[in-house]
Amino acid sequence: MRTTSVQRLRRLAVVTAAAIALCGSTAVAAAAPAFAVEGGQPAILQIGDSFASGEGGGWKGNSNNGSGNRSGTDMAAYLEDGTWKYDPHRVYHHRSFWNHQDSWADGCHESLHAPIRSLKNSHPGDYTVLWNFACSGAHTRNLWKLDSGGESYNGRLPQLHNFQAAIGDPQDLKLIAISAGGNDAGFGDAIRTCLKAWGYKHVAGPVTGPFDEICHDDVRDDIVPRVKDVYYNLTKTVKQVREELALAGQAQGSYRIVLQGYPTILPTEANDWSYAEDNWANRCYVTREDSKWINENFVTRLNRMVRAVAEEQSVGFIDNTDAFVGHRLCEYGTVRGSAAAASSANAEWVRFVDVNISVGSVLWDVIKKLAPPNGHWPLYDEEVADMLNSQRHVSESFHPNYWGQQALGECLSLYFHNTTGPAKVRCYNGGGQAGTVDQMAIASLGGTPTIVDDPTPNLAIPQDGILQREIVVPDSVPPGFYVAPFLDLTHPRKGQLRISLLHRETGTIFTIRDYNPVDTGAWYDWRWPLDYSHSIFWPPPPIKDPSGHWLLTIAEHTEDGFSGTFNGWNMRVY
Repeated sequence: MRTTSVQRLRRLAVVTAAAIALCGSTAVAAAAPAFAVEGGQPAILQIGDSFASGEGGGWKGNSNNGSGNRSGTDMAAYLEDGTWKYDPHRVYHHRSFWNHQDSWADGCHESLHAPIRSLKNSHPGDYTVLWNFACSGAHTRNLWKLDSGGESYNGRLPQLHNFQAAIGDPQDLKLIAISAGGNDAGFGDAIRTCLKAWGYKHVAGPVTGPFDEICHDDVRDDIVPRVKDVYYNLTKTVKQVREELALAGQAQGSYRIVLQGYPTILPTEANDWSYAEDNWANRCYVTREDSKWINENFVTRLNRMVRAVAEEQSVGFIDNTDAFVGHRLCEYGTVRGSAAAASSANAEWVRFVDVNISVGSVLWDVIKKLAPPNGHWPLYDEEVADMLNSQRHVSESFHPNYWGQQALGECLSLYFHNTTGPAKVRCYNGGGQAGTVDQMAIASLGGTPTIVDDPTPNLAIPQDGILQREIVVPDSVPPGFYVAPFLDLTHPRKGQLRISLLHRETGTIFTIRDYNPVDTGAWYDWRWPLDYSHSIFWPPPPIKDPSGHWLLTIAEHTEDGFSGTFNGWNMRVY
């Protein structure tokens, strides 16, 4: 049957802002302090966002069949008196729902198959206690204690408030897994922006004329700058975890902390896709160009930033960038339906866009502009959901499904049982596209290059003058990597300083901070992950190769007796 323009316009509203919400934490009431015991009951603990809580974990692959048990892929489905029903408690833990309701839209969506559970299930004799406080939608601020800048979320105290209740006599915490930072970095906003661009190109364009719409310029300018916040926020998270464990009587060195990176969820190269870019039915609403850019410049950068924190704080790191390669959404050769439900081999490990519609949703402005004069307006949720065969809740979209959760859990299990200390590894599928979740493998990562400038003795920052220092990043650093300048200096009036960084080879200047006479506080934070999108040029020239000469300039703008010293700096490549 030929699809009409009106139908195509209605389908434009398939993705709401909720579609790409990431995850967070389930909290329990605080209790009086209890103390861990070395050699007591082994315990493992997870905090973080949706990729830790298990959002979307109730789907064994995807099916275009929207009825019944969806070709066996829907783990929430059950048959009662000849009618198919769907129970969220079959896939999400009862404690993850706000007020223990039965709504798909309500709660932290702590999956019964979350990655941390795979770790426990793989070695059942090693663990007697499992805690998963991760919650869908959480930022790092939803992990921190309230008295340390934390915020409650979804009706629950921040996740670290659970530590004192969870870790106690006679428990002995062995592993704390942290999956957080994706929401801080704006990953959901990036996906929403790209879904909108796809809609302009493939839905609005056929009606009003060509749209050559891409999203990655907007992502680069408006969203990628947030990635630098992940460094500070994750660093603070690791420090608070250690503080809480010390209060619980758990000595540092008796446990391990591991930071978990994020997988790419869509194909990278154009020939990796199963379907044409304008295909509606298969629900992969991102252009080929944008998907490639996000994988190479957003997810990769985010994971490298998480790795930089792990190295700085001497904790573990799992790079999951390539964990789903061969099994990403709409990747060439993947299968759907009963074949996906039966085996993880060749199945997609990511939930497709479960369409929904609401006023104010992503792309709604496009529909409103293009609504036919005599069309049914506004469109009704029930009409479009029925027309588009919405299967459950849109928040599960673009999250690891059951197979994806199992794969990430196997990565975590391999890490814990096959490494020691603060190891850094990458996780991938050893069997390729035909591989199953049981064929996940890990490989060691080398250290992140750091180039240090450490003058001895320390240098005075001249009043009403400038100080310049240079670091050379060697040619051996591969193109595509990023650099971060970490400054170590003292000054009682940081507002008197203007600090910039020049990449000589491209002529690009980055302003780390500008002169601000109102700011009379002392310099207190010397770590500045460099944001490539903030240079004095607009639009900023891309730096594909970080190697070369980097000139640091510190200018002191007054001569009033408030002097400082330059203790050193380094450039970390990540």
